[in-house]
Amino acid sequence: MPQARTVNKPFSYPDYVVETLYRILQASGSERYPLFNKRIDVIQMLFNYGENYPISEQVYNYVWILLNKMVSVGNDTWFKDYWTYATQYTMSVFEYSDDREGKRRYAEHHLMVGPMLVYMERYDLLRHIMNFTSSLPAKYPLIPSTFRSIYDWYKELSRKNEQLYFLKYHIKGMNEGAREENKIEGLLLDYIALLLIRLNTVKDYNITYSDPMEMPDAGNTIEEAVRNHDIAEVLKNRISKWLEKDDSLKQMGFSGDDAATGQRILSDYQAACDQQREDLDRTAVVSEVKREALKNDMVQACRVVKTNLPMVATPEEDGKTAYHMVANQSVGLDGNLILSGRDPISNNLGEALINALFVEMRLNYCYQFLLHGSPYSFAIPYRDMSKALSRLQIDGSYTILSMGVSMHFFEEVVGFKRDENLKLTYGDSKVIEVASNENSLIIMKTEDVPSIELRDLTEEEKIEAFTEIDVAKHIYSNIDRITPDDMTLAACMGYSIRIKEPMKYVRLRIAYRLDTDSVVLNRVLPIKNYIV
Repeated sequence: MPQARTVNKPFSYPDYVVETLYRILQASGSERYPLFNKRIDVIQMLFNYGENYPISEQVYNYVWILLNKMVSVGNDTWFKDYWTYATQYTMSVFEYSDDREGKRRYAEHHLMVGPMLVYMERYDLLRHIMNFTSSLPAKYPLIPSTFRSIYDWYKELSRKNEQLYFLKYHIKGMNEGAREENKIEGLLLDYIALLLIRLNTVKDYNITYSDPMEMPDAGNTIEEAVRNHDIAEVLKNRISKWLEKDDSLKQMGFSGDDAATGQRILSDYQAACDQQREDLDRTAVVSEVKREALKNDMVQACRVVKTNLPMVATPEEDGKTAYHMVANQSVGLDGNLILSGRDPISNNLGEALINALFVEMRLNYCYQFLLHGSPYSFAIPYRDMSKALSRLQIDGSYTILSMGVSMHFFEEVVGFKRDENLKLTYGDSKVIEVASNENSLIIMKTEDVPSIELRDLTEEEKIEAFTEIDVAKHIYSNIDRITPDDMTLAACMGYSIRIKEPMKYVRLRIAYRLDTDSVVLNRVLPIKNYIV
């Protein structure tokens, strides 16, 4: 066996060489320039066989345009010489090469020649490339010659075309505008159907050392099996359209029996896909890989979630009452998220569930200000907030809780300032922004601000099916106990809200009206009149 050669990096030609190549391209369609019109010397030079440089995208683009030109002007001799050289090149360079990417790109380039010939209705040249061999026993390195490889090629290229990939294979004379990539994929389907018809004439096991009729994999998931069934149905319809062009099939050397065989193997494959779908559905179990992925998503969310609430630094706080609570959230899982044999779906459900726990905690925190109402509450017009805050004469011993106040408020009201870390202050007072529907500013002594203490669940609060997934934040979940019969994902966390009672604060509720209420504004006195 020949030794694999060292592969250099692709070589890109400078602009002056590219300009020369395109002048050669312009001349290649005329018999006045036989050196370019009748010979493939330029191709041999660009493929860099002797120097062993991989073919660059720059060269592929040029060769593709040249192929289009030669076929469109009817230069069949040049095209056939090219195909002979291309076949020999792949057998010499790629047969024992470890360069999988280069081999795949070269094969793709030549596979797309088929759709080009279909578009130009060059059935004689299609017959040539599908039957050409330069070795005995016969091999067709540029023509997929097994059911499995044909099918895999179409799936791969169709997937690439989700990014308008086929626009790189523009065909001369095709002016479909934004629909061009779909037109080219349709031509690829026609060519794939021809390759399936061809299988009835390529039964020699020595060609690929495998059974050309061997089925592709039905799919590892229910969705994949369904997609494969649908692709097979499309290909059956394409073969039916070729049967309507009986003369065209004959020009390519195919018969109705060949087409019928192609449809039969597709029908057999559809039956295999249907059986696979039923088997996967019947034997579904929880996928440990998906379980761990979902669990990791939840754990990562625990580590990055920000409460934006005052948190207890130590378990003991003199003079405060601790109200113990448990946040609970649950959601029914889609089978794709947790069961085997189904395509995974990309989402942030684990993160959303953990965030929902902290949202519940925050709502309960805000609710405490409704339960422990203050007699010192003022509805102040937006335009008078600076005056109201100024009248309170707040110093650094107070904290302001911004309960759902819009961001623009702090840019427009005098006295508020953000530092480089986006921390907000009003004069010497700290401002804590809390998501809420209150639309109020709560002002109270810093040491009296209610705080959150994350805690472990008590024995009475613990649920048997739940395990602790985050020790630092004491979050529990049933993720380890989910089964196909019960796919409800649940999580809970224990926390306490510590409150100094009675709760003393001043509330300034922002009223978005334009008129000034001097009576209410004058009632706002220095805060020491309300909080001692």
